[in-house]
Amino acid sequence: MKADLKNPDLVLLPTVLKNCYALSVVEGELWKGKKFNLEQIAMETRRRKGMEEDQAKADAKKKEEEEEEGTKETTEEVKE
Repeated sequence: MKADLKNPDLVLLPTVLKNCYALSVVEGELWKGKKFNLEQIAMETRRRKGMEEDQAKADAKKKEEEEEEGTKETTEEVKE
């Protein structure tokens, strides 16, 4: 088995601040181009999460509108 160092799936990102040590596990796609800048990685993660939430809201709204249209059609058929 070989490791793909140019396109990793996960990256271990060590951080040392004074006497504190942290080890982060970051998705390879998030790490590309940002290297060791944790702030940029966090911003990208928040942006992606926001986009996913917006998409979920849009899907829920579309489903709700489709259900309302189906209810209206059923009501009209009953009236006839």
